[in-house]
This record gives sequence, C-alpha cells and structure tokens, in this order.
Amino acid sequence: MSLIFGKRNVVELLQKLKKENQSIKDYPFQEVLVKKNASPEIQEILKLIPKDIKITYVSSGDLNALSKGKNHQGIILLKNELKNKE
Repeated sequence: MSLIFGKRNVVELLQKLKKENQSIKDYPFQEVLVKKNASPEIQEILKLIPKDIKITYVSSGDLNALSKGKNHQGIILLKNELKNKE
C-alpha cells in the first residue's frame, strides 16, 4: 500500500489536481485517513477533499503504524494502486 502523508504534501497534491481540473475518478488516492479530533488546520485541508472521496477518522496510533514512524502530521492519503500500475 502506498501512502502520501503530511499536511503540506496533501495540500500541494490537492491544489495540483484542482489546477489540472482532474476528474475525481482520476485522483491518485481512494481514501483519506485523518487523526481523530483533528486540528483546525487539518479540518481546513479536509474542505479541499472532494465529497466522493472517503474520509476515515482513526487513532494516532493507527496513523503511526501506517507511516512506520514517519511524521504523518495527522493526515494520510491511501494511494490508488490500480491507477499507479496503468
């Protein structure tokens, strides 16, 4: 499973996709994992996520396990494996 994590990385990707006018079906991620009780900054980032993308709230421990100790900053995008293989 491939991940994109960190507030800046997520925002930059979302801005790029919007600028390129990408269709949601072409987005390179399928789900957003967010730390429960997310900060106001992350709540603002979530407003950039299209409504058709699943947002799941998980514990900080779950995010730590997925990111293998790297600084996820409370948000992780799960990359769409099928899109990456095409």
